[in-house]
Amino acid sequence: IALAREAYRRGAEVTLVHGPLNAKPKLPRQMKRVAITSAADMREAMLKRFAEKPEVVIMAAAVADYRPAQVASEKIKKSTGPNSLELISNSDVLVELGELKGKSAAPFLVGFAVETGSQEELIAEVQRKLARKNADLMVGNLAQDSFDKDTNRVCLVRRSGEAVCLETARKSIIARSIFDGIVQAMKETATSPAEMSA
Repeated sequence: IALAREAYRRGAEVTLVHGPLNAKPKLPRQMKRVAITSAADMREAMLKRFAEKPEVVIMAAAVADYRPAQVASEKIKKSTGPNSLELISNSDVLVELGELKGKSAAPFLVGFAVETGSQEELIAEVQRKLARKNADLMVGNLAQDSFDKDTNRVCLVRRSGEAVCLETARKSIIARSIFDGIVQAMKETATSPAEMSA
C-alpha cells in the first residue's frame, strides 16, 4: 500500500494488485485496484498487466511458496481427516515475469524477498534471487522486521551486486527510499520514465 501511494504521489499511473486486506486503506480514486484471493489469481492478474507493457513492475506480495494439493469445500472433520496434508508449489510469478522480460530494458522489474536469519544471509540470498529471477532490483527484508508492523528495515540490491541497507523507518519512508533507488537505477540504465524522475 505504501509503495502504491508513493508511486501515485510521484505522478505514476498505478494499478494495485492486492490480496485480502485487514482494513480498507485510503487510496486515491484514480488508482486502479485489482483484488485477488489466491496465488493463482495473482499470477493471472500480473501476466495480464505485464502484457500491457508497464514501465515499472513491483512484486511486493508475500505469496506463499506452497498450497494444499486438495482444497475441501466443507470443514474437514477431525475424526475423518488426514494425518498430513500434501502441498504443491505455487508458481513463482516474478520468475515468469523475468523470463518474459528477457534481455529487454523494460519493464524495470523490482522483486521483494523476505527471509529469516542475519542481514548478511539476507543480502546473499537476495543477490542469488536477483540473478535467478532476472530482476533489475531486489528489496530484501527480514520477517522479524516487517510483518505486522508499521515500520520496516530493508536492503536494496542491484544487478551490480551493490547492497544498500536502510535503517528502520515507517513504511511510507521506506517506500520513498525504494522509489529513490528505482529512479537512480533506471537513470543509470537510461530507461527512467519522465514522470518518475520529477
